Amino acid sequence: MVPTMNTLPAPRFSALPRWARLLPLLALLGLSACGGGAGVTLELTPDREVKQLNIDNMVRAVAVAQMADQHSQVDVGLLLRANLLDLYKTQNVAGRYPCLQGGTVTLERSGATLWRYTVDGCNQGNLLAQSGSWQVDTSLAASAGVRYQLSKLLLIKLYGDTPEISITGDLSFDIPSGSSFNASGSLNFAYLGSQRDYGDLRYSGRKADGLSYSERSLSIKSTPAIALPLKMSVSADGTLTVSADDGSQVVAKLEGGVYGLGLRNSASGSILVAKTLSDAEMRAERVKARL
Repeated sequence: MVPTMNTLPAPRFSALPRWARLLPLLALLGLSACGGGAGVTLELTPDREVKQLNIDNMVRAVAVAQMADQHSQVDVGLLLRANLLDLYKTQNVAGRYPCLQGGTVTLERSGATLWRYTVDGCNQGNLLAQSGSWQVDTSLAASAGVRYQLSKLLLIKLYGDTPEISITGDLSFDIPSGSSFNASGSLNFAYLGSQRDYGDLRYSGRKADGLSYSERSLSIKSTPAIALPLKMSVSADGTLTVSADDGSQVVAKLEGGVYGLGLRNSASGSILVAKTLSDAEMRAERVKARL
């Protein structure tokens, strides 16, 4: 089973007071602290005006960014790709194929490199695709990767509290880049009567399993969870950075079952506010951001 953000290990607790456990996280975010508590608020001066990302929405922004990463990297890049999108590697003759636990996938071929797959109640065990289709273009695989175009691929109960999710997108995986492979594209997730638009997907540093990537970035163009377009990036060490159009940022990192969050007004600015949340608290924030 592919791990998701909602199945992360339970947080580990320490006998240290929470302010003491905050110190190494602050160091990771480039902070210092001189007091206790779950958060540290540094002095606000006149030039530190309130910007688009601020103390009121910094946690929500991180949760929204984590869900965008979950949707793109895990739901599509891992789960959907492994169970459906990569069927072209084994099911490459036109016709109808049975899925593992019921339903079918039908392949229509147009030329040697353009193939269209359509699902009908396809149950692959840990993924149920009710309807929709995707097209695979392998014509430029050697230079630009394998291109997948998803059209209203309807997934059933991908999350227990979300009956249906419709995914449309344009993605290229396995783009050659030196000794590694990259990925890029755009996605739209539609569920519970609203849209989530993600663009400018850029993945690099493909891991040993061949599907996940250590460095990722994307633009969150729209989501009902926050009224701001955002940019998100994850570095190789797992640090997540969320940026707004005015340059304000929140950085976040998980360490020892605790998330440390730092708010700053620019990429080079000092941290104005620091907060910590347990892994369980951050998980609850992601659920709220998703719903």
